[in-house]
Amino acid sequence: MALWFAPPVFGQFDQDAALMAPHRNPRQMPFGLGVSIDVVPTLDPSVLSLKTQLTMPYGGYVISALSAHPFTGKFQFQWRDTNAVEIMSWLEDPPSEMGYERFDQVLTPMLFSSTSVETELRVVSDLKEIKGDLFFVLEPQCVAYVMPFALKNTNEIWSIQTEILRMAW
Repeated sequence: MALWFAPPVFGQFDQDAALMAPHRNPRQMPFGLGVSIDVVPTLDPSVLSLKTQLTMPYGGYVISALSAHPFTGKFQFQWRDTNAVEIMSWLEDPPSEMGYERFDQVLTPMLFSSTSVETELRVVSDLKEIKGDLFFVLEPQCVAYVMPFALKNTNEIWSIQTEILRMAW
């Protein structure tokens, strides 16, 4: 008596479903997503340094602020008074990596892992408060997140008050 063995048949691999497994629900904060912003002291009171820590969930990525492509959802600071602040430098650690953005079909810098971003700002002198938002879109979930904050200058010492990270829309 001969036994016939048929190899198992597997369905087609769905890459998006596999990447989204930990955070499929766009109305729920993905497990592992986190953001914090701190002020780093500088010698010049007109120069402000922000250190942002982005903790990336499994399978997620964010378009880097260093992307030359005009993405609306790249990792960025949005200021209520754009004349009060000028970004002087932006340093990512680890550095962003080139990745393929499927919707616009371009290669662009992306943050694929937890990243520390140091941003040096020049601020208008005698300014006491600057309000803004940290904004980004988490991909492939395609959901926008925002963290409102206020930078306060007390006796030439800057501090930050942040609100909770939440969905933008």
